[in-house]
Amino acid sequence: MDREDIKEAAVSAIQYVLDGDHSSAMRIVRDLLDTGDPRAVYGACGAWAGSGEVALEATDGKRAAGDWTLFDIHPSGLAGTAEETFGLRFVTAYCNADWPTTAALFNAASSAGGKQFQRSVVAVLAVGAELNARVTR
Repeated sequence: MDREDIKEAAVSAIQYVLDGDHSSAMRIVRDLLDTGDPRAVYGACGAWAGSGEVALEATDGKRAAGDWTLFDIHPSGLAGTAEETFGLRFVTAYCNADWPTTAALFNAASSAGGKQFQRSVVAVLAVGAELNARVTR
């Protein structure tokens, strides 16, 4: 997949989630994971986190890199599962332009592999979609 394909897939997945069509969003996630190309999956995660950042700025105002916290992303600052925590931490790091942390988090999740990696990727999509949903409320 090239960058435009990844971007198109990522945007479509967010829109499907916002429209309540979770099965179509999951089909896109599975297709990304099935490419076996970690750059494609990381690119999609970055697109979902980036769309969340734009949504945060629309609802909370622009901030300097490093000023976003987990509490800005999620009211409790915590999540229920390791994968949900990964999603929150990845999006927070992305919003703070902390590229070494986004890469380290992604590499750790990718190394875990299997269902844990899949659920981690879905968690980033879920956080990005939730932040976008705030704008439409």
